[in-house]
Amino acid sequence: MNCHEDERDEVSWHEEEWLEHADKGRISRNAMDKAELPQQGHISGDPDVQDPLATVCQSCHGDKRSKVDCQSKEWNKHLTKGRVAQKVLEYVSNQRTGSTCA
Repeated sequence: MNCHEDERDEVSWHEEEWLEHADKGRISRNAMDKAELPQQGHISGDPDVQDPLATVCQSCHGDKRSKVDCQSKEWNKHLTKGRVAQKVLEYVSNQRTGSTCA
């Protein structure tokens, strides 16, 4: 049984409710990636296609983005809770800290 009707038009890097699905335990990040690929042609924030700082980061945090810190539990939750794909987290980490935080 689905949670709601077909909302594939809501699968987008700029839809905060969509971006929160994995974080809130509604679906895995892996499943989100599989839904995003046919809808968008890429995963949300894929640095090969778009600047994640200007897309997915902006969608959730607006202009109130906090500092990226590899030691921060909050930053690391972006990956462990599925807030972004691993490729996106590593790209942003590397841009902001010079390390992938892996």
